[in-house]
Amino acid sequence: MAVNQFLTFGVAGGANVIDQVTYSGLAARGSGFQAGTALSAQLNKVWRQSSIMAAVIGQLIADKSGQDAIDDGTTATLLANLQTAIQSVVAPTFSAVQGTRKNLKIAAIGVNNTNVVVTVDELMLETAGGLYKTVKNLNLTINSAGTVGQPLSLSTGVLAASTFYHVWVWHNGTTTTATIDPSATAPTAPAGYTNGYRARVGAVVTDSSGNKYLMQTLQVDNVAQYVPLLSSNTASAPVAQSGTVGTINSSLVSSSLVGLIPSTSTRADFGVAIASSGSAQISSSSVPAITGGAGITFQSAPGNMNMRQWLTLESMNVYVASVGSANRVTINGWEDAL
Repeated sequence: MAVNQFLTFGVAGGANVIDQVTYSGLAARGSGFQAGTALSAQLNKVWRQSSIMAAVIGQLIADKSGQDAIDDGTTATLLANLQTAIQSVVAPTFSAVQGTRKNLKIAAIGVNNTNVVVTVDELMLETAGGLYKTVKNLNLTINSAGTVGQPLSLSTGVLAASTFYHVWVWHNGTTTTATIDPSATAPTAPAGYTNGYRARVGAVVTDSSGNKYLMQTLQVDNVAQYVPLLSSNTASAPVAQSGTVGTINSSLVSSSLVGLIPSTSTRADFGVAIASSGSAQISSSSVPAITGGAGITFQSAPGNMNMRQWLTLESMNVYVASVGSANRVTINGWEDAL
């Protein structure tokens, strides 16, 4: 809980202060106290009024910004936190939503790459206590191989192979940073950002190598795609199913999407490659499309055929039937439920 160091003065019952009527008529309120005998009750009244307002504003800062109101003789941090506190009070009036964004882009591109570059024009962050903060013009680079628990690195644990990590942006009242975290809902704050503002903005995935490099992906707003490059660890789109499986229009085989798309995906972009005279069927459920399932059937004439199809997901599985040993169903990308 944030601390308020601005304390009240002379507020006890029977305190040595003049009453409000006397204070209202006090000539010194206009001209200030002049040389002569100082009357403690008059001075105590002035100090009490000043201290009460300072304490109230300090408490507003602590309660609504989540940051300490520190009496260290400076004003810059207090002013910034007061502005944040006011914004947090006003923002709910305008239906602020965590993660609301403008021109978000997340790029994990490069051979043997450990960097995630996050850029966004505007982003709405929220504390666990429901306080809001808009940050602007961000350009942050996260190093997945950096020091765990520090800003711009993995937030907690040990980096694992073939694992999705969620990208979080953080603000501590003064500075903004980003991390990758194994959790999509309960992230670990990096050092210096405990109880800070945060928002999840996407996900990246490590490869299966011992180096745990990042697979090549590019996300624009909430839609991400793999970026194949022959000389990289993402030489082609990941394969969800291949060969002859199931029975068209009758029996579909379940193929797990875990490790191919993040658990927060709502839709996936499938590639379907069919060899000459082959056929394939994909669906988001075990019910074939011909009998009412949410899917599509592809039939190849003489010659190979490559098609792409978005499906709204009902689970972390895709259901496939395929005729053709060279057939394959790949994952080209996903839509994230930000």
